[in-house]
Parts: sequence; C-alpha cells; structure tokens
Amino acid sequence: MSEERYITARPSVELLSVFMEAAELQCAQDEDRRTVMNDAMSFVDSLSDEELEEKLKLASRTKVKEYASVELPSSFKIKVDSTLYDSIIEKFKDVFKIERVKTPFFIRVIVEAYIIHNREENRQLGLKNSELDQLKIAGHTYAKMSDVELINRITMMQIKKTKEDIEKLSKIEKIITEQ
Repeated sequence: MSEERYITARPSVELLSVFMEAAELQCAQDEDRRTVMNDAMSFVDSLSDEELEEKLKLASRTKVKEYASVELPSSFKIKVDSTLYDSIIEKFKDVFKIERVKTPFFIRVIVEAYIIHNREENRQLGLKNSELDQLKIAGHTYAKMSDVELINRITMMQIKKTKEDIEKLSKIEKIITEQ
C-alpha cells in the first residue's frame, strides 16, 4: 500500500462547491472528498501530456458553479495517495509553468478537470433505459441506477483498467453492440 498524506487549504465556497458538483455528477451525494480527489487525480494521471495541458488549462478557466447552501467547515483537508500527488504536482507545475503550486488552485483545477471529463462522458456514452435493464456487472444489476451513475462507474473502470475492469468493459460492449 502506498503512503498517504494530507493536503490542506482554507475552506471556501468555491472549493466545497467543486466537490459537491463532482459528487452530484457521480450521483453519490455522500461521496467523500477523499474519493473524489483520488478519482480526479487518477483521471488526470491517466492523460497524455497533450490532453493534460488541454484539460487543465480549460479547467483553470472554468467558472465554478457555487452552491449557496454550502456551510464552511473550520478546516479543509483531504487524505491522498502521496506518490500520485507528487507525480501530478510536477505535471501541474509543467503545464502552468510555475514553481510553487497553491493548494486551493490545484484542488479546484484537478477536480474541475474531472468534472468536465464526466460531463463529456455523460454526453458521449448516454445509454437508453432498455439497455440499462440488461447490464449486469459482477453480480450487480444496474437497471435501477441513473444513466449518469452508470456512465461514471464505466468511466472509472476505463480509467483504472484492472484485469477485472477490462473483463467487465468487454461484457458491456458486447451487450451494447448486440442491440
């Protein structure tokens, strides 16, 4: 198991809002910040250099949809994979040509890039409800799941690409192409 570290920032409506939007796109209101951040970092780490620069720069210019009902906690810290974090920080510095990365900016841009990716995936992979009825993956029936949630799970399988995920993805592709 890899080493973990905390990243901390001053709580702000903007920061909390990006996590709320990411969780909303994943249809998981109780999705914790740690999971969202690690998923976002895994996504960013999987990008080619060209894609990385394009996605991060777009995310840095994207206005955050702020949630009015956000209550600011007294502190804001997230436990992340240390090796992954160090790798992404270096890539981040290269993309933005900076020497020191401010944590709130880093968090916002990484999570926003993940949000943008999820929105694109939702548009590209939209499945009809009749197709959802047929999808069974690892013993779970996803018919009661929203299209967005299903697409996000499939997207995470594509990003992580474990042997089990590849098998599941091939089953999904087979079901969809048989339609």
